[in-house]
Amino acid sequence: MRDCYRISATLTRCSRKRRNADGRQYGEPMNQASQTADYRIIVEGVLDPVWFECLGGLEITEERQPGQPVVTRLEGRLVDQSALQGVLDTLFMLGMRLITVECLVPAP
Repeated sequence: MRDCYRISATLTRCSRKRRNADGRQYGEPMNQASQTADYRIIVEGVLDPVWFECLGGLEITEERQPGQPVVTRLEGRLVDQSALQGVLDTLFMLGMRLITVECLVPAP
């Protein structure tokens, strides 16, 4: 048990010294205004609208073109990049093939 504590304390001290490219320490939150953004995510396949809440409340629309696989578009505002990661993780767990992820104009 003591070794776990020592390792944890060492990692904590090391992480305090490290900084991101923008000068923030790792784990330090970004400016709240810069986190919120609108995203467009396009996946191949049909996504049931029942997943609406699990996908950050993004609007779900399907696009069907003759001779092409069905494409589902998710668009909307996410509060931060961890919310985006949660959406991407959910899509991965559902077996959806990711085509594009776009950050649209940052939300005001």
